[in-house]
Parts: sequence; structure tokens; C-alpha cells
Amino acid sequence: MSDVDLIIAGGACRTGIEYFISEGVKFIFADSGEPIREIVEFVSSLEYDEYDKIPKIARLQKREE
Repeated sequence: MSDVDLIIAGGACRTGIEYFISEGVKFIFADSGEPIREIVEFVSSLEYDEYDKIPKIARLQKREE
């Protein structure tokens, strides 16, 4: 899976998650209704060292301002 680094999902089955993380792909889970554009912009804005710190499985949470 050299062309996939990250999957943004609302949910996934355990088998799918295990397969993709075994291939080095990271998952970011987001709540349904979360604007995908904002998620993509956030991930795209990360520097390499910040992106590298994202765990294999993460849940996106908005900061309350």
C-alpha cells in the first residue's frame, strides 16, 4: 500500500483496521457530520514530524475555544 498513508473514517471493522495498520496505514476516526474538508486541511497542514506523531489509530477531537 505504498500510495496510502492515512484513512479518515467514521467507523471500520476490526479486520479492516488490522489489515491496513499492518501495511503501515494510519486511521483517523471522526464523528459523522464532521466536515471532511476541515479534517483534510488539518492533516495537510501538519509538518512531517507532527504527522509522524499521529498514532496508528487516532480519534479526531476539536478543541473547544
